[in-house]
Amino acid sequence: MKSLDALSQRMDAVLNRSEEERRRHEAHMQLRMDEIARRPDQFNKAAAVLLATIIRSRMALLAGKFEGAQILDAQAGGGHGCKCVFDRNTRFPASTSLELAVIPMCGMPVNRNWAAANSEHGGKTY
Repeated sequence: MKSLDALSQRMDAVLNRSEEERRRHEAHMQLRMDEIARRPDQFNKAAAVLLATIIRSRMALLAGKFEGAQILDAQAGGGHGCKCVFDRNTRFPASTSLELAVIPMCGMPVNRNWAAANSEHGGKTY
């Protein structure tokens, strides 16, 4: 009987360790998923600040140097962009535009409707 009790205790110990390891892994995965879920909001906040404090002011400075230039909100980068349209004038007979956008880094989800391009690699579309 002693040997069966000892075996039962060892089996319980192994199963308890396994269950504790599963719980730790589950808790770790939940923290990781929560972190990943927060990334788009973090990106959107950082992109809005970057657009407001750096990109728009420099785009306005550039537009001020050319007659007929106007700044528009760009839709690239999920709405985190700025576009400057340079119309034709007496000095420059052609029109053009310059668009700058803040886009997500690798590993961040991208709305396919806003993506400038896509590519397929290894059977997966990026």
